[in-house]
Amino acid sequence: MPIVFKHVLLRMFLRSTSGSAHQEFLPPCSASLSAYRLVLRREMGTVEWMQEFRSWAAAVISVMARAEYATSLASLSTTDRAAWRAELSAFADQGRLYLPNIRRDEYGQHKPRANQGYRSAVLDPVVAAVQVLSDQDYDESAYLNALRKHFVSQISLVLRPEKYNAKLARQLASTYRSDDKNDDPLDPHTVPAGSEALLQKISEVL
Repeated sequence: MPIVFKHVLLRMFLRSTSGSAHQEFLPPCSASLSAYRLVLRREMGTVEWMQEFRSWAAAVISVMARAEYATSLASLSTTDRAAWRAELSAFADQGRLYLPNIRRDEYGQHKPRANQGYRSAVLDPVVAAVQVLSDQDYDESAYLNALRKHFVSQISLVLRPEKYNAKLARQLASTYRSDDKNDDPLDPHTVPAGSEALLQKISEVL
């Protein structure tokens, strides 16, 4: 749901609960109501931040993957390489809006405010990818592959999908669980066969 609609719905909810017809939903006093509204707004802000951060991270992963495969082509031009650098550099700066520099008073006071202090480790793979694309002494495709994996790992530490998606996974498992326990992708006790086994299974049919 777009963020603007969430704000509208939140305002409608808060306004509607201020009427006498909805007193059963209200905390017993105005102080409690203010705290209740503050909690709602904080929760909404957290959800929005997570959604926007996840969208930004997904876009970065997509660009890193495309750059990785593009650099494996001998026909990649200097212009194309510069375009990948520009896009990843922009993503690195966008990332500072979600994960601002830390310890600003210790380093880089001569720099613009957003660049003062130490960059978040989550952004290091993105900046490193720009450096790889700027220096052809690197094995670009191999380095970009490794940096993309490192970036995904760093993002996972922030989003904690194993924690926040656990409840949803349990709900999906109970609702859509396969009758065949040997073919249940949501069963946490089943070890996935892996891509090679899947390819082998397909080759037997083709």
